[in-house]
Amino acid sequence: MNGLKSLFCLFFLVVQTTITQGQSYHSGTGSLFTAQERKDFLDHHNYVRKEFKIPDLEWSHDIAAYAQEWAEYLAKKKKCKLLHREELENNPKNYGENLYWISSAENFEPVRASLNWYKEKPVFEKNNFQFNHQLNMGHYTQMIWKNTTHIGAGYAQCPSGAIIVVANYNPPGNFIGSNPF
Repeated sequence: MNGLKSLFCLFFLVVQTTITQGQSYHSGTGSLFTAQERKDFLDHHNYVRKEFKIPDLEWSHDIAAYAQEWAEYLAKKKKCKLLHREELENNPKNYGENLYWISSAENFEPVRASLNWYKEKPVFEKNNFQFNHQLNMGHYTQMIWKNTTHIGAGYAQCPSGAIIVVANYNPPGNFIGSNPF
């Protein structure tokens, strides 16, 4: 009977894990992004890049999984603080990174993060199209960095109900004194 109980517990654990994972991550995106959320997010990035005739980004399942992992870490372990992997010396893949925080999950759409980063465009234009790490333009310039070819993103809900979005870019951009194009 003990063997049967152990087998039942193991079966229950496997089924529960499969159900939980199946509900968490969407196939094809690598994160909590649905296929439509991924499309909207990527389409907005590529729309912004077209303004400067920069090639489109491609979505990476692996980069999205990396971003999702960081979003969950920040939500659960860091009380939803916006901390870049670089700040904690925890970026083994050396991806570029944009972070976004919104206080409520109500009416949340991930593309809002990309729309918010786009608002930095006037600062970039005022700086004569040169990246300056001291000005608030790094999210926008990462979006339009010409050498960047792939993106992935994820999000997590914080215990407070807030949402944190992490986008990672490969290769990274935002090199001091460099032009994004």
